[in-house]
Amino acid sequence: MADEANKTAFVEIQGRMIETTAKLKQVQNQMRNKESEKKRAYLTLEELRQLSDDTNTYKSIGRTFILEPKPVLMNEQEKKLNDCETAIVSLQTSKEYLEKQLAEVETNLRELLQQDPGLARQIMSMAVVQKVSVTTLLLVQYSSSFLVLNPHTLLSISIQFLIFIYTLTKSCKQFGRTYKMEILNATLLSLFVLVVSFFLHFFLHHSKINEDHKLLPPGRTGWPLIGESIEFLASGWKGHPEKFIFERMSRFSPLAFKTSLMLEDVVVLCGAQGNKFLFSNENKLVQVWWPASVDKIFPSNKKAYKTQTLKMRNMLPNFFKPEALQRYVPIMDVVTQRHFADMWEGKEKIVTYELTRSFAFCLACKIFVSIDDFERARYLSGPFESIVTGILAIPIDLPGTPFRRGINAANFIRDELVDIVKQRKIDLNEGRATPTQDILSHMILFKDEADKFLEDYDIVDKILGLLIGGHDTASSTTAFVVKYLAELPEIYNGVYKEQMEIAKSKAHGELLNWEDLSKMKYSWKVACEVLRLVPPLQGTFREAISDFMYNGYSIPKGWKLYWNAFSTHKNREYFPEPEKFDPSRFEGSGPVPYTFVPFGGGPHMCPGKEYARLEILVFMHHLVRRFKWEKIIPDEGIVYNPMPGPAKGLPIRLYPHKA
Repeated sequence: MADEANKTAFVEIQGRMIETTAKLKQVQNQMRNKESEKKRAYLTLEELRQLSDDTNTYKSIGRTFILEPKPVLMNEQEKKLNDCETAIVSLQTSKEYLEKQLAEVETNLRELLQQDPGLARQIMSMAVVQKVSVTTLLLVQYSSSFLVLNPHTLLSISIQFLIFIYTLTKSCKQFGRTYKMEILNATLLSLFVLVVSFFLHFFLHHSKINEDHKLLPPGRTGWPLIGESIEFLASGWKGHPEKFIFERMSRFSPLAFKTSLMLEDVVVLCGAQGNKFLFSNENKLVQVWWPASVDKIFPSNKKAYKTQTLKMRNMLPNFFKPEALQRYVPIMDVVTQRHFADMWEGKEKIVTYELTRSFAFCLACKIFVSIDDFERARYLSGPFESIVTGILAIPIDLPGTPFRRGINAANFIRDELVDIVKQRKIDLNEGRATPTQDILSHMILFKDEADKFLEDYDIVDKILGLLIGGHDTASSTTAFVVKYLAELPEIYNGVYKEQMEIAKSKAHGELLNWEDLSKMKYSWKVACEVLRLVPPLQGTFREAISDFMYNGYSIPKGWKLYWNAFSTHKNREYFPEPEKFDPSRFEGSGPVPYTFVPFGGGPHMCPGKEYARLEILVFMHHLVRRFKWEKIIPDEGIVYNPMPGPAKGLPIRLYPHKA
């Protein structure tokens, strides 16, 4: 009976999977159509705006054209644009629901097979009896991908079915002749499609490049599909991410080179000139772009991206501007003191990176969403490393991959944050929370130009993004402050002297304030040198929104562009002896503009820069006041995965100062 029940359950799950997949494809096609309509309406509006208001222009109706006044056409296109955006939002909600349903069905199927490995034989029997062979199912799946010539989808399907076939083979020790032929046919078909997908990518990719080959920046695109992604990531795993950049700058061009990363054609712009170009042309020639993995981890990222970005740009400066942050300095001081009292004091040895990650996340939870319970904050902090790794992982959504772990971790945190947002709305209505309490209250009460509040899922994803930024930037930098102060006693002594002068000026129990942090000039120069040598974010991507020329090179629309901090941070043209730790580089007017870019640059510099500065300085104040220390592993390296971290977590031996 158990076997029959499992067989029935499999048939039901399979039916739900087929039905949900079909619905999801239908919604995705509708979204693509609406995106195309929206793009056409937007481009038409842009063209119409170039004309004078009294101009009449042609409107197509079937195969005929009629003259219409410009205002009439403008109104029609604006309505079409708004209708498309509304439809896309609705379709996105449906897509997210169906994706969640599909993930649940896949989980149910996986659990069913794990509970009853013998079910694999029954699956094969059912497939043969019902005349629905594995090979036939594969052909149905592949056919849609062949029609749209989508090699990425072909590759994903092939890999997933090969893994499924491997699971079946492993689960059943013996197969009949029919079953063996089914497995052989399915395996051969999958291998064939793998080869075809690589060929399609190579053919389409190179035919596109050859259209304008003479004008593209020099470079190489590596292997089909994966490009140079492995070399790019491996250089970070080995602790020298700048090697990937400098080798190609030397071989191809110090200004720009082409490559292929994260399944995309990419032009890397180098040096201060490249940084300035990208930072100053955002939403003119380029727009921010993230790999496909980000859209899955942050679903709201796909909706009306430009509109959402403008909302964030309008909202965040109000919270992160210095006058707003001043009142948070004493709170940062209290949280930092508590962290050192709980996690450092009384310990002979500690693993630095574990503690700085805990500190940064607990502080972000307190400042952003008013979570006072450190244990709850630490409970939430667990999945964050998986999210960051998943964001820049190759987007293969299979069990056990970094990408899948990132999705699961983000969903876990998102569910927790949804409850926090709902409770905060209740507290605001009942007067138990204040509008200026934290950034969560600020987001809940924020209205855009249309006098509309943010949706809950937008708030949750934005808070999630801020927690990631607040967690990883500061946790990495504070850990490396510990590293360099341990290695350089003269630098430690300079920081210690400055911080003790500030400490002596304070009454017993008096908390740090804004004026105290403004006196930490040498400490901030030290922190900046740490940020130069080990920037928490190596760089980010942009997408060309139109064809343009850069230094004589053609950048095609749709190509991705990438800037990397190391192209200037460790470039001896801008920083002599780039590997030397030298805080004096930041004296006077400091580095040349657009060469020191740990927070980006130009009009769209990271709005959290000032928050990070306060957090790092408060941490340094309490660190050197309490301890000296030494590294337990003197030659410990650095690993970038993708954020930088000490290879072994930076274990240190603490020597508390005598009272």
